[in-house]
Amino acid sequence: MSLIAKNYSSEFFAGTPARSSATSDTPIFIVGMPRSGTSMVEQILSSHSRVSGAGELSVLAELVMEQSRKQDADFPECVIGLDDHQISQLGQKYVDAVQERYPDARHIIDKQTGNFLYVGLILQALPNAKIIHCARDPMDTCVSCFTLLFGGGQTFSYGLEDLGRFYWAYRKLMTHFGTIAPDRILTVSYEEVVENQERETRRMLEFLDLPWEDACLSFHENDRAVQTASAGQVREPIYKKSVARWKRYEKHLGPLRDALGPLVEDL
Repeated sequence: MSLIAKNYSSEFFAGTPARSSATSDTPIFIVGMPRSGTSMVEQILSSHSRVSGAGELSVLAELVMEQSRKQDADFPECVIGLDDHQISQLGQKYVDAVQERYPDARHIIDKQTGNFLYVGLILQALPNAKIIHCARDPMDTCVSCFTLLFGGGQTFSYGLEDLGRFYWAYRKLMTHFGTIAPDRILTVSYEEVVENQERETRRMLEFLDLPWEDACLSFHENDRAVQTASAGQVREPIYKKSVARWKRYEKHLGPLRDALGPLVEDL
């Protein structure tokens, strides 16, 4: 992930990178670690009349893979050198793909958590897209990942040390992008949403330039299809029982604490 930050540096964006003409503001990205509250945030926002939640889309990853094959290079090298036309084409392909699925939607949420790897590309290829970064206590996030057997693609979650190292790298990368594009990325704390849902919902809607709608507070009544591990939880009102859940297993979590280091030294 350090290579991603190195390529998508502040100097890169301050210079003359390729400019995209894919200026649609339809896409909203929700990124973060798995089990960090992304499904809850998507459910809250998709309760708004102007927002449709599309779940975890693979569109962006597929576009990156397409470029990787064309350029015979891995990410980010396969996209970092694209010219104006190529970066515009990539961005427009994404917009077209999601709008084809939701032709009547004003805004469409892509909740593919792993898109945090592609934040730099999103900033460049989709200049009017907004990104919501869901953050949660490191120990709670990692324990929740460790105790859930994912369907695939989350091999970092099988060991406590691996989890801690992955979380460190993810957090460092998102801090990097948050510094570069604070107007495009809003970090939302799981604990803050649980503590005061209305305040945090208003904050998110303001960031997205959307008017207030009371339906967002009743997100658990939203009957849209949810196909993630949190499908049952988002049908319930806000609850606090998952906050500090890691403490139940504290005596077993030494390797995780060591890997997370300064991120949890005050816990």
